[in-house]
Amino acid sequence: MLGGYITSFYMVLFFVLSGVFFKLSSLLRRIRRLMLPYISFYLVACVYYTFMSLYKQKSIELSHYLLPFLGATSGYENTPIWFLLSLSQVVCMCFVLCKMRNRYAVILGALCVSMAGYYLGRYNVPYYVDVSMLCLFPFVLGYEFRDVILDIRPIVGLPAGLLSLACYAMFPGFTNVSQNFEPMGYIPFLGISIGASLFVVYVSKAFCHTIVSTGLSFFGRNSLIILCTHMMLMSLPAVIARHLNNVWCANLLSLILVMCIECLVVFLIKKYVKFLDV
Repeated sequence: MLGGYITSFYMVLFFVLSGVFFKLSSLLRRIRRLMLPYISFYLVACVYYTFMSLYKQKSIELSHYLLPFLGATSGYENTPIWFLLSLSQVVCMCFVLCKMRNRYAVILGALCVSMAGYYLGRYNVPYYVDVSMLCLFPFVLGYEFRDVILDIRPIVGLPAGLLSLACYAMFPGFTNVSQNFEPMGYIPFLGISIGASLFVVYVSKAFCHTIVSTGLSFFGRNSLIILCTHMMLMSLPAVIARHLNNVWCANLLSLILVMCIECLVVFLIKKYVKFLDV
């Protein structure tokens, strides 16, 4: 149940936080900052795919490299980079909506677009356009209510978390936002995901000025880098599991190892490949 619950909100949390830190500056500059890492991380994944295919003596499908550029939403290397493409689309939509200048008109417009995106998920829409539409509403909420979210109080954070859990208990299911698969329906999905996102922000604030906050802050600041690189490390857990009989120990060791490697990856990117620092 816990795994299914997490899938219902963790990507929405990314969009809410992206909205919180969004600023109406140069649109082209923001798109460039998202698309350059998108293409670069995909090329790195392609090199990794080629190397592993040669190492395992598997055939290499040249058409496989073109899948994301042809609108595919699955089946290509390093699929988590979809978030960067989707976020760039959300940013464009938010720029257009914010021309109305009225906060509530912007929120209502985002809700309508989001609902339309949910129903478009029934069709095979390329380039994650339907997913971007779906996630526009959480993004706009983060943007329009950033002060409330950043200064969230227990009277908001705790009830939001409890209501989110209660809603998920009534409408359980595994969610896959990247494929626009929300089995509980649109309204319950919004309630679960936004409520849980507010609760996570509240809990994170509760750990401020503690040792735990240092780690949370580091991984929070670099979450997009980790999102775009962790898939290339997912073969490590399988290797560790083959040498350890205890599943819990294998999972814990895998998590620690992947986190340590990601720390090194973040350091190298920030020092030597700064244009990948999303």
